[in-house]
Amino acid sequence: MNRIAGGIVAVALLLGGWSAPSAQVVLKIGFVDFQKVIDSWPDAKRQIAKLEEQYTEVQADLDRMDEQLQEKKQQLEDRRGFYASKEEEEKQWEAYRAQAKEYLETFRTKRADLENQKKEMLEEVYNRVKAVVQDVAERHGYSFILRKRDLVYAVDQYDITGEVVAELEKRR
Repeated sequence: MNRIAGGIVAVALLLGGWSAPSAQVVLKIGFVDFQKVIDSWPDAKRQIAKLEEQYTEVQADLDRMDEQLQEKKQQLEDRRGFYASKEEEEKQWEAYRAQAKEYLETFRTKRADLENQKKEMLEEVYNRVKAVVQDVAERHGYSFILRKRDLVYAVDQYDITGEVVAELEKRR
């Protein structure tokens, strides 16, 4: 944030502070609330809901696998000492450990896949919003558009969030 603010001040000084009075450049700075845009935009809501549904399905699968694993462990513990031989008991525990290892690998893989899907989806949404922000900014002659979350204070008249949401709706 400090880099952004410092950069804006430097550009403002370069463009406005050291030039001749007749050549002054007026900077128009606006802001957008990206979270509000995403919360207000049905396409983003739909994609987020789809991702949450996938998370729920994966979690249900993982919960089911975990339950089976816990049942298998309990059965092994209940039968401890009742196997025909020590080798048979060890064989059963080895099968359990292999199943537990498979569960952990499945857990890691599915979580990583979901995280990648989430990252790709958010990147796609961000790029679409960013393109609309740029179009709105250019149309209204803004020199800079900042994220609202990075601002300490801003006058609402420079908020282009509503226009960005409306433009996204038009582009459906």
